[in-house]
Parts: sequence; structure tokens; C-alpha cells
Amino acid sequence: MSTQTVPDLREPQEPSGGTHPVNVTHLVMSVVLLGLAATWALVQADVVERGDLRWLLPLPWVLAGVAGLLTAVLGGRRRRERAEEAHREAYRHWLEEEDLRHRRQAWEEYQAQQPTQQTAAPDETRPLSVWDHPDEAPPGTTDETTDETGEGR
Repeated sequence: MSTQTVPDLREPQEPSGGTHPVNVTHLVMSVVLLGLAATWALVQADVVERGDLRWLLPLPWVLAGVAGLLTAVLGGRRRRERAEEAHREAYRHWLEEEDLRHRRQAWEEYQAQQPTQQTAAPDETRPLSVWDHPDEAPPGTTDETTDETGEGR
């Protein structure tokens, strides 16, 4: 039985990229404040008359709402894509580990089925003879340094 577990693909993983997720609330309030400050600056510089404030004051709120919606929709899709890619990568890594483990197990089973090659033990029931000793020549062979009588030349 395997001691490894399948990665839990339901839990989102932290993004490992170089960008951080956008806080939609901070973005919306920043757009609103910048829009209201720009409106105030335009009124103070007499670029816009006071009668135009009816359509100018709601404009920062509309722009902030559009920015918030775009960020929520696009950011959610990117976050989901990153999470799915991280899940696919974790699953791919797990499959590679499982494949390696199965291959190693199959190799070990193959090795266990192979007969072991051991050197044969000497037959201890056979009596030793003259030719079992490496220092002596087997019977019927002659040495060049001796003649038939066994004396040296």
C-alpha cells in the first residue's frame, strides 16, 4: 500500500508569481478620493462652473464602480487560472512520483524472481586427489624440466 497521499486539489495555493492580489476596496476608495479631489481642484481653478457639479460629482463614483467590477472579474479569473495551474503542476508531480515508485517496485519484483547465481560449493564427499592441488600436475602430464624418471635434466 502506498504511503504517499494524493494532493488535495480543493485547497487554493498561494501564488508564486511576482504580483500580489489587488484589494478591490482599496482600489475603489482610491479612485473615489482622487476623483473628488480632481473635481474640487477643477472648481477651485474656475475650469468648471458650479452648475456642472450635478454631473461631475457622481462621475468618480461611477468610475470607481467600473474599476472595482473589472478588477473583481479579471482578478478572479487570473487567480482561478493560477490556482488551476498550481493544482495541475502538483498533480503532475505526484503522477511522476507514483510512476517512479511503480517502476522501482516492478524492478524489485523482477530482481526477486531472477535466480541467484552463487558459486557451487565444493563437493565435500569426494576424496582429494593429486590433481586437486595446484602445486602438482595432474597424472599423465610431464614437465619439461624432468624426464620420465623424474630427475632433472
